[in-house]
Amino acid sequence: MKISLGLLVSVSIAGIATPAAAQSDRTSPGDSVAAADGGEDAIVVTALKRSTNLQDTAATIQAISGNEVQAAQIVDVTNVGRLVPSMQIYTSPLGNPALFLYGMGTAGAGTTFEQSVMPFFNGVANGHGRSMLIGTYDLQSIEVVKGTQAILGKNASLGAILVNSQKPRSKFEAALTGRYEFELDSVYGEGMVNVPVSDSLKFRFAGQYRDDGGWIRNATLNRDETAIKSYSGRASAQWTPASNFTLDLVYQYDHRSAKGSSYVPVSFVAHPFLPTAPGRTNFSGATGPYGPTGDEYRSHRVSSTAVLDLDGVTMTAITGYQKYDAASSIDADLLPTALFAARFEERDRLFSQELRLASDEGGAFNWLFGGYFGHDKFSTPIFARTAIGSTDFAFDQVTKTLSAFASSSYALTDQFELSGGVRVTSEQKRAVIGNTRIVAGPYSNSSQPPFPATLVKRARTTVDYSVSAKYEFSPELMAYVSYGQGTKSGGFNNQPKPAPTYEAFRSGAQFSEETAHTLEVGVKYTIPGIGYVNLSGFRVRVDNFQNAVADGALLIYRSLNQRSDGFTLDAMVRPIDGLSLNATVTYADTHDTSNDLPLSFSPKWSGNLGATYSRDLGGVSLTTGVDLEWRSSQFYRPPSSSNPPASEFLYNFGSAQRLNARVALGFADGRYEVALLGRNLTNNLIIDNAYNAPPFYTGYAASIEKPRTIAAQFTLRY
Repeated sequence: MKISLGLLVSVSIAGIATPAAAQSDRTSPGDSVAAADGGEDAIVVTALKRSTNLQDTAATIQAISGNEVQAAQIVDVTNVGRLVPSMQIYTSPLGNPALFLYGMGTAGAGTTFEQSVMPFFNGVANGHGRSMLIGTYDLQSIEVVKGTQAILGKNASLGAILVNSQKPRSKFEAALTGRYEFELDSVYGEGMVNVPVSDSLKFRFAGQYRDDGGWIRNATLNRDETAIKSYSGRASAQWTPASNFTLDLVYQYDHRSAKGSSYVPVSFVAHPFLPTAPGRTNFSGATGPYGPTGDEYRSHRVSSTAVLDLDGVTMTAITGYQKYDAASSIDADLLPTALFAARFEERDRLFSQELRLASDEGGAFNWLFGGYFGHDKFSTPIFARTAIGSTDFAFDQVTKTLSAFASSSYALTDQFELSGGVRVTSEQKRAVIGNTRIVAGPYSNSSQPPFPATLVKRARTTVDYSVSAKYEFSPELMAYVSYGQGTKSGGFNNQPKPAPTYEAFRSGAQFSEETAHTLEVGVKYTIPGIGYVNLSGFRVRVDNFQNAVADGALLIYRSLNQRSDGFTLDAMVRPIDGLSLNATVTYADTHDTSNDLPLSFSPKWSGNLGATYSRDLGGVSLTTGVDLEWRSSQFYRPPSSSNPPASEFLYNFGSAQRLNARVALGFADGRYEVALLGRNLTNNLIIDNAYNAPPFYTGYAASIEKPRTIAAQFTLRY
């Protein structure tokens, strides 16, 4: 069934253009006039381990409310880049999400890498890429910290993304949202019920279900891919036995399965059936030992946050346990016959404990200090079956982390404040790595030769820091400058080559720490009663950047030195009642400093422009919105003299734009709402990743994003 594209866009624009006196339901940073003025509804962020007004914070942080997450159809963390122009998140052929900020981030091909932009869920960090495959529903907020923040946590060398679920509230409430998408025949639903048992004990239960139809046609299997099914459930409890003590408990379960792949083959030269330009058709077969391409993921997350007010000092204890199991089956050659098939598995068990003490806000001098302990058991076996040999890789790693951190701020005057933080981290890693040859051949004999299970160890202590100064020229205008160093720990390659000596093997199997230095200068201006304009300039330098590049059947690990220079403009204004205009634009010149060439996923320009309008139609509220996501051209693999000329050209697919719109009608004071939602309304073919294909044909593989989608949505609130 097709819905008229013109109707949706026309209604959205018409609604925006019609003046009236009402307030938009958009709840992004600076949503309300009170928020822009720093009033009682001001946007409060907690990313720096204190609750601060976003407009008063000397850092670039983008805060996204739970309502905005739902309106943008962000169903898991991998979709957050829709609202953060300087951020890209793609999924590798192995099923691993990879997060890039300002054109720098951790490649999904290196499964033993942790993310340089650290994901947190309710204050608990997990740097493995798969940890981002969690449902985002019934949220309080998502906060994206851009740039190095030493106090934030281990491995947050380039920033962090913090997902905060909604806490139980003091009154009974419930909500249910259902959505049907017409183009791909997809179904989505989420619900919530909040149950206060007493003034001191409250519960909240929430769940999510989705069944996404595929958008890539598999000509061999006669099915649509990638078809994703997932379901998630969360139980939260809040206990306040005394006025100075609160305990929050959260458990969330996620299950996700995907059939097929969004990657399509492209040939550099004439081929019997492979195209010479990216399309929406692939040819992966089902004859491999692990069946058709697909992946499955299950995770359990438990966290507790205890806050005790000690009359002038607040103690916070955050305890977390996370486990996930994942497996991906891949027909890596993308051809009907299984010339290269593989199965990648991941298992992770992470326990963490953070304890911190902080002074109460309000005085000229404020301080915070604490400690962190983490114990992580991670394994990622690989089973490769090719026409030229087969191998089984084993990789089991244990990581123990101890950290101590402290920060303080001092107001020299009512207008001028200095602050700083330091974090000392001691980390020990030990891994057992082995490769067993199953079938002899060129691949298993020379490309990936066997070696016995070998124990390797490494231990490092790092010191990271950050300093900042801010000056308030007036209650509306603030300027700041900050500098920070952040370190991402080194580790071990899970597919090393054998070596004649143990030391040579250990040296070849490990990769070094990655160190980032971020300088930022910014200005934040609140326009009284209207909105805000924030502008920040940055320079990020990364030494020994950890990188893994897929080159056919091999992974190439290498270290790079990188630099990104640019600025971010973030603005929101309400010129009339009910109309909200917002713009976020980022310029980032990101390149490899050794050869001055651009890097993967580093467009110079990216942005999000939007408008939302609401009006009261006499008992019925109309809300319309339209936004444009865009970025300039980018490489998907760094250009170099080693790539063939065709690769130099085809790995840059030009700019990308995505036009989205939303029309909603609310009834009975917002208790009922019907909406029509459209994404990528112009049906642009957008590529989010590409890599060299295995050597069975001359070409590459490209991952295609979803085409146009149009959905009807119904929401019931009680």
